[in-house]
Amino acid sequence: MNDAQEWGRLALDLCRDGVDPHEAERAARITMTYRRRERDPERRHWGPGDALPDPPPAAGTDLDGARWEHQVAGHGMYRMSAKDRRKHRRSSGDFEGVRPWFYLLDSEGPITEA
Repeated sequence: MNDAQEWGRLALDLCRDGVDPHEAERAARITMTYRRRERDPERRHWGPGDALPDPPPAAGTDLDGARWEHQVAGHGMYRMSAKDRRKHRRSSGDFEGVRPWFYLLDSEGPITEA
């Protein structure tokens, strides 16, 4: 499930309407979370502001389909899969480290349980 292009269009439209770019990106992520929930109600989806469920999902896919895996040593900490780290190694982001749940939702979400 890759929603990156739709998210980008939503965020750009909001910016054109005068919304602060950071808020536009966040609002677009929340909108995409609701759209995923409508499209695939059998799976669990989380977006910015959603609490970490108990138990946390073992793995999930982000906005553009990259897989994030829960780290046993850190409750609510996720790391991008090795396959997706290799795929994104030339991007400007740092995908080598782990991300806390809330940061993951705000920067890569929505997250859909894998």
